[in-house]
Amino acid sequence: MNRDVRRLVSTTIAVLLSFTPTFAQVADYSEAQCRAAKGLWILNSAGIPADGRPVEIRIPGPSGTTILGGHARAFKQLVDNDWTATCTMSPNQPPSVQNAERRKCIGAPELTVGQCAINSQTPSLACAYINGGGAPAAMWVELGGCFVNSNTPFLNSSSDAKAPAPAKQKGK
Repeated sequence: MNRDVRRLVSTTIAVLLSFTPTFAQVADYSEAQCRAAKGLWILNSAGIPADGRPVEIRIPGPSGTTILGGHARAFKQLVDNDWTATCTMSPNQPPSVQNAERRKCIGAPELTVGQCAINSQTPSLACAYINGGGAPAAMWVELGGCFVNSNTPFLNSSSDAKAPAPAKQKGK
């Protein structure tokens, strides 16, 4: 590993270890799956500078809702004309050198996912992204979350209805 990559991995691990150590798995859901579940698809996006520091994107949901999952996609600013990368919603925890490869976004290996977490008390989905120091361009990341009314039948364990299966991420 060259010195810049080693420094990026070390910095990423140190920053990510400062987050709360337990995270629920966040399912990867598409907007179409969200509509099929009669959910509300909410988007938020942010630029991620190529400086190796984590940037959190948060989606607050309406009160009285539950989060089924989300999806993230990205592109290089001033380089790409469309979405070129997808990012995992549930990176391995805790971050380590051994799982660093699995944290990279498919189509943009300089962009990694630090963590994704759901807050069920105040419905929200948040993910932290890191664009490696020395990356060729800033990245633009769009995070989408699927929120359903907490009284939706398939969220009630006494119902026979089932939630739609989560989308499969390419490369898994």
